[in-house]
Amino acid sequence: MNNCEGAPLSHSDLYPSPAVEGENLFGPVLETIGMDFHRFQTLKKTSLSEARVAFADFKAALTCRIEWEDETLLPAFDRKLGALAGTITARFRTEHDQIRSLLTAIDTKLTKGDPATESEETALEALLGSHNHWEHEIVYPAVELQMTADRSYPRPAKGGASGPQPSNAAE
Repeated sequence: MNNCEGAPLSHSDLYPSPAVEGENLFGPVLETIGMDFHRFQTLKKTSLSEARVAFADFKAALTCRIEWEDETLLPAFDRKLGALAGTITARFRTEHDQIRSLLTAIDTKLTKGDPATESEETALEALLGSHNHWEHEIVYPAVELQMTADRSYPRPAKGGASGPQPSNAAE
């Protein structure tokens, strides 16, 4: 089970339920997390202590998202698409491990008072760019199509719970 309750953004903030069927439910996630990362980079130039807090917010939000994907989204994707999904989700899980490793490397340096995290930041940005491209081109469109088709795909609900969501048909 994930431990995202203490994250600065709740699951419902990161993964809002679409108000309108067909609305992109994953769009705001990267913008919000990206703003946290850029805030960290900006603060690092003037205040390492404030930058550490900003990085902790960024790390918590990104880790929460990765945990949800690993524990809920990717297993559901595997179940829905079977063997076809296996190589795709294996790639995502490997990249999630690499992202966690880079987050830890940056956090370790910041904890030691070392602001020289540029190489790790560059590697993280490159990895996230590639990873997010694949998510938006492969995973999210498939999830959104499946959700629209049967409304049984797991979506985090208010408070971080996930599971089958009620259809909007009765609303």
